[in-house]
Amino acid sequence: MSGAALPKLALGFVAAAIVALYAHAIFYTPIAYGDQFQEIHRTFTWSLSQYLSSYMAGQGPLFRPGEIVLRYVILYGFGGDPFAYNYFQILYLALTAIMALSLVPCRNWADAGAAITALAFLFGHHAYVAVMEANITFSNGLVLLLMLVVLHVLQAKGSLTTQILAIALSLAAVLTKEVGLIVPVALASGALLGFPGVRRSTAILLVALILAYVGYRLATLPPFEGEMGASTPHTFAERLSNMIAAPVMIVTGDPFDGEWSQFLSRHLYPWRIIRIALGLATIIVILAAYLLRKRAAEAFPDQELVDGKWMLLLLIVGAASSAIAFQYTRHRFGAMVLPVAFLLLDRSLRILIWRLSRIDVAAWARVAAVSLLFAFSLGWATRAADGFVVLRNIGAKIMIDWIEHWQEYRAYEGRDPGTLPYLDASFWAAEEMPWPTVRDDWPFVKFWLGDEDVMNR
Repeated sequence: MSGAALPKLALGFVAAAIVALYAHAIFYTPIAYGDQFQEIHRTFTWSLSQYLSSYMAGQGPLFRPGEIVLRYVILYGFGGDPFAYNYFQILYLALTAIMALSLVPCRNWADAGAAITALAFLFGHHAYVAVMEANITFSNGLVLLLMLVVLHVLQAKGSLTTQILAIALSLAAVLTKEVGLIVPVALASGALLGFPGVRRSTAILLVALILAYVGYRLATLPPFEGEMGASTPHTFAERLSNMIAAPVMIVTGDPFDGEWSQFLSRHLYPWRIIRIALGLATIIVILAAYLLRKRAAEAFPDQELVDGKWMLLLLIVGAASSAIAFQYTRHRFGAMVLPVAFLLLDRSLRILIWRLSRIDVAAWARVAAVSLLFAFSLGWATRAADGFVVLRNIGAKIMIDWIEHWQEYRAYEGRDPGTLPYLDASFWAAEEMPWPTVRDDWPFVKFWLGDEDVMNR
């Protein structure tokens, strides 16, 4: 076995273990009753053309025809039963891991350690766990997956195939959900910043797509009237507050739902302190690698450095996520930033490990630095475990909701008796699932794991 084979094997094993851990929790999570139930029922009883025609004719504040197409693909492609979303989510987890691994090199144990920590960051980040809700996975989650592909496109050679792929990714993203606008923004910005994958002519087309989409949405968007939630903004200052809160939430997870007043009033459980500390530490690690870029060029090719164009791309994607959060903000809005941050974190850790192996410092200083990196890596590992705990708790909450409110749902849906067979099938699917015994969890799980902010979303 070659010298690089064992590190690659270890990295692959960790990725597979994370996917298996999350998949186990997903199988305990039935489809929740809510607005998506009517959407699922229409998918089973209407033709795709009928659904799209009805949707476009009665379009409200949302423009997401891609979601409808994806729902047909998921529900009919995965057996047409109440577990179809679960099967899709397992596939989604696997594709996320495969795409993430394809972005990072693994030539030695240092590379493997950096990549394992970056993987724990990606899967353990509160924004990623937030997209594992069934109907969010094929909207925000899909855009996250497309952003991983975008990183490949930006670093490609700029062939005609790559240009077609860039346009296809952008169209798929903006037709799926509003956050999909980040995909063409990232691709067009990449061309402006000097990435080789997107030609200038393609960038012009992408800018035209962005302007056309924004213009269409502004022209068709009805005025926001009444309350859409406790934190719905109605003034420019309130919307600006949401936009400022969005990037802070990406890094720290706070303030919850953009409510700044809750920041100090809420209990500082260990999981919340760990989340905030790790977010800030990740920024420090990436900035440190950026400051070391000239010295790192001695050992790393330009394609593996954390240079100015990558930092600007991270800021642009973050700013785009913030702009989209003008009306309200949630943890899942930060998911589109994660692929760029994941790649930069992997590069940053490899650069820092290389620098520590060569810098001439006292032994205690080297031990302290290595200990900090180890604690950082271990911290993100706990966040990956936290994601598992959160998903188990979400599954338990949905099951309890079905048991306690099934008769209410039947009474409500009884206006259209045709919906009852699927409603009953969904209930029995939840009833027959093994119950995750979250009430038997040890006390430390509640305090050190189990991000309640994501659970309560």
